[in-house]
Amino acid sequence: MRHLPTSAAALAGASLLLAACTSDGPDTAEPDVVTLTSAPGPAEAGTASDTGWYCALIEEELVATATNGALDRARESMVSNDDDAWVCEVNLVTGDSYETVLRLSVYPNGQEETEAFRAELADADGMERGPAFLGESYVVPGRTVALMQCNLPELEGQPGGPGPYAFQVEGLSGPAAELTEELRSPVRRLVTQIDQSVGCFPTQAYESAPTDGG
Repeated sequence: MRHLPTSAAALAGASLLLAACTSDGPDTAEPDVVTLTSAPGPAEAGTASDTGWYCALIEEELVATATNGALDRARESMVSNDDDAWVCEVNLVTGDSYETVLRLSVYPNGQEETEAFRAELADADGMERGPAFLGESYVVPGRTVALMQCNLPELEGQPGGPGPYAFQVEGLSGPAAELTEELRSPVRRLVTQIDQSVGCFPTQAYESAPTDGG
C-alpha cells in the first residue's frame, strides 16, 4: 500500500508508518498497477493516479463505481494535511470544471468532530452500526464514520495518551452518494494504518455513545 503524504506535524505530530497490508477483515489485496491517461482540467482538481490507488487508501474499483467508469477523468487532491486534519478528495473532471465524488478524512484529537458526527448520525435515516473493529461506527448511504480512541503524541502543552479520533469516508455525488458497504474498506484501511502507527482502541466505548438503534 502506498504511503499517505504527511507533513512533519501532520496528524497531531504522529508519524504515520503505513504498513504494506492490513489485518482486519478481507479485501487487503492491492490492485494491479495501472497508468491512467491524463485529461485536461483545472489544476486544483488534483492529479491522476498511476497506481490504481487514490488518496493512498481508496481502490480503483470504488473510484470506477463512483465515477461511472470515467477513470481517465478521476483526480486525487490533498485538501488538508496539518495538526487538525488529513483530508483527501477524489474529483471527477468535466471540461474546465470538476466535482468531488469521494472524500477521506481523519481528525486526530477530534472531540468536536466526534460529537458532531454522533449527534448527526445517531438517528439518521437508514443508519446501521458498522463492525466492531471500526469502534463506534455509523454507516448511512454515502457515508461511513468510525469514532474511537487512539494514542496522541506528547507535544508541548499537550499530554499524550488516548484521545478521540474521527475517521470518515463520504460519497458526495453520483453513484457514490448511495454506496454503503463499499465505503467501509477505505475507513478500515485508514483505521488500521493509524492503529499500526500510534495504537487505537476500537473496543473502548465512549461514555456517551448511543446504543444500537438509539
